[in-house]
Amino acid sequence: LVRQDSDIDFDWGNGSPGPGVPADNFSVRWTNTFRLDKGKYRFITETDDGVRLYINDRLVIDKWQTQSRRQHTYETSLNSGDYVIRMEYFDEGGAAFARLRVEVLKESGGPIGNIITCVPPQPQNYAWIKLYRLDGNNQWYSLGRGIGSVSASGFLKIDGLPVDENRFGGAGEPYKVEQWIDGKVARATGDFQRGEPIFRVRAFADNVTPWSCSP
Repeated sequence: LVRQDSDIDFDWGNGSPGPGVPADNFSVRWTNTFRLDKGKYRFITETDDGVRLYINDRLVIDKWQTQSRRQHTYETSLNSGDYVIRMEYFDEGGAAFARLRVEVLKESGGPIGNIITCVPPQPQNYAWIKLYRLDGNNQWYSLGRGIGSVSASGFLKIDGLPVDENRFGGAGEPYKVEQWIDGKVARATGDFQRGEPIFRVRAFADNVTPWSCSP
């Protein structure tokens, strides 16, 4: 029996999964290709009886055994791209159940943001970028500074910045970015206390400041 299923979510009970298939001692294989964004994922199988789960032919869940209805999980971080997901299942006897769920996990405060900006090239000007992050108590604190690029363009990328998506969501976490030249603030994204615009850093993204220069 070959067919297309939109989801893997079946409660066959004591019945047959389809025409010509016995109610007991049968097996199923599902295969599909998915385009996934970069992030952390949780794969959850729930079966009665056995199950195997593969991601790009790599076995990540191996519970090929008789068992009552039970969940098994696998968590991993994936880059953006196409992934072949294959789930294999068998039922020995009695009730038959098969389900697969995929959850996208939220990162919390991990170093996952980037800032792209520019500073005057050195050594003509001693320049750096100073960063302030908004914490859970609505207070700003400094993350230190990014030393200016020595390239002629002055292009600078500061990566590994904390972004708390659980608190601020996909719109990004508030940051203040200051450009310092020869010991003085030359430009800044705004003053939070006066209600001026705040620069927001989004997870897994290059976030460009107002005075950016092309890489």
